[in-house]
Amino acid sequence: PIMTLKNCKWVILCLPFLLVFFKAEAVVPDNDRYLDSLRTNLISEGSAHDYNSIASKIADHFYKLRQFDSAYVYASSVLKGLNDGQADSIFSHANYRLGTISHLSGKYSDAYNFYEVALSRYQSNRDSIGLIKTLNGIGDLQKIRGDYTFSTEFFQKAIEIATSIRDSLRLGKAHLNLSNTFKRTGEYGLALKELENAQAIFQDIGSERLLSKTFSKIGSILMLAGQQPSATIQLQLALEKLD
Repeated sequence: PIMTLKNCKWVILCLPFLLVFFKAEAVVPDNDRYLDSLRTNLISEGSAHDYNSIASKIADHFYKLRQFDSAYVYASSVLKGLNDGQADSIFSHANYRLGTISHLSGKYSDAYNFYEVALSRYQSNRDSIGLIKTLNGIGDLQKIRGDYTFSTEFFQKAIEIATSIRDSLRLGKAHLNLSNTFKRTGEYGLALKELENAQAIFQDIGSERLLSKTFSKIGSILMLAGQQPSATIQLQLALEKLD
């Protein structure tokens, strides 16, 4: 059936929640058994390195469940057991995780500080994946703050690194992120270009979920640009990818 403008707007509002629901269902394991196992190991492990490694995993699990207070407690416990010269990968990730938790909790100054520490450590370790995810985090934070120039620069740097290591998944996500900044500034043509780049990548790697998200974003921008018929087509494609 042909979608009306009213229905089209309803889809725009509801689709992000559907996408989050399907994503959560795919990544979260059996919560009670998983956490019980990790906590048992946490109590039994004697070395600081093992303690911090397991505490970091518990923090990540609570983060995926969007239980940010619990995630913050475990991620913070990692930093308390380390100094900045120990266990670089764990230290970096703990700061990154605390950055994401603070980010989503609206504590933007704290988030920026944690991201900065993580970014510095990932740079020292030449950890490309760590750099990409942290650059994306800072880029989104700057977008929220309204500093679109810096937001664009951080996302473009993430795209550059993802391209250099041929990481298609993270490259596509970085293009999505950059499109959000261009959408915020009203540069719809640039936003659509980034989304077209993301669409080509997600088609190549066969990610139906990310294709659905991309079509939804294209539809949203076309709607803002006053191109309702084209927007409807993109939103219908987004829904089809969820079937």
